[in-house]
Amino acid sequence: MLVFLCLMMSLSVLECRAENYWVKLQTVADECFTGLDTKVVVAGGIEQRTFDSGSKTAPFAELKFEVPLYSAKDRRSQRQARAKFLEHGAELIRDLKKAKARLRVKLEEAKVLETAMMQNGLNGIKEFFAIKEEIAETRAEIEAYKKKLEGWLSSCGKQ
Repeated sequence: MLVFLCLMMSLSVLECRAENYWVKLQTVADECFTGLDTKVVVAGGIEQRTFDSGSKTAPFAELKFEVPLYSAKDRRSQRQARAKFLEHGAELIRDLKKAKARLRVKLEEAKVLETAMMQNGLNGIKEFFAIKEEIAETRAEIEAYKKKLEGWLSSCGKQ
């Protein structure tokens, strides 16, 4: 379904994957920063209770389910945290898109240099292998951005 949407929006495969990251980022942010933070507390021990008939020591168990009441300030801070999460994720997606665009340019440049390599002699060969090195560095940079983005998506504890 996503591929069909990308084709309808005239996005390339690389751009579509970046758009997919944005959708995933928003989904994770919604799961992480909305809803109530409930907490279950289980306690146990021995306590002394005083009754009309006297004092007794006995074991006890306790189960609490806490639901916090949110004030406007809490909701604002939650929205701000969500906005910061999305902002950092958007910066990572931007860097990933820039690296992918740079890779496309470097690959085109390598094609041109490969055809002109024999005409330019030793300098042409050096330029060709320099661009191949830049391509390898850019690919490594793309992988690093993907890992950072995946790490950022999982930093919220949601998948």
